[in-house]
Amino acid sequence: MFLNIKSCLLVLFLLLGSIFLITEKAFSQEIDLESYDPNTEIILKGEIKEIIIPEQGMVSIIISKGEKLYRAYLCPRWFYFQLNPNLKPGEMVEIKGAKIYTRRQGLVLVVRVLKNLTTKEEVVIRDFNCKPCWRGKRW
Repeated sequence: MFLNIKSCLLVLFLLLGSIFLITEKAFSQEIDLESYDPNTEIILKGEIKEIIIPEQGMVSIIISKGEKLYRAYLCPRWFYFQLNPNLKPGEMVEIKGAKIYTRRQGLVLVVRVLKNLTTKEEVVIRDFNCKPCWRGKRW
């Protein structure tokens, strides 16, 4: 009887862990960064507060404009390191990107062009057709 309770708890723990992982993966794919709607494109100028480079997935930056914070998604981690942009917290940037609203994160931006106003460097993340520059370049 005691062994059955332990076995049931172990199975329950494994099921809950699996559900958690599936949910996290679903939330991380909630934003379709491959599609880009130029009809929602805006230009945002602000200060980089944080650069978020996950173990895998999309690199994003947190930008402040006045009292508001915005999250802007750049590109996959591997492509970010290939571009090797010279970005640092505290630098001023101008982003041209599309607005996307998500249930989990609210308003986020998908970046097409990022201009570092501090260093004058410009990073093109999507081409003139708004297609990701990383498409077909995986290595």
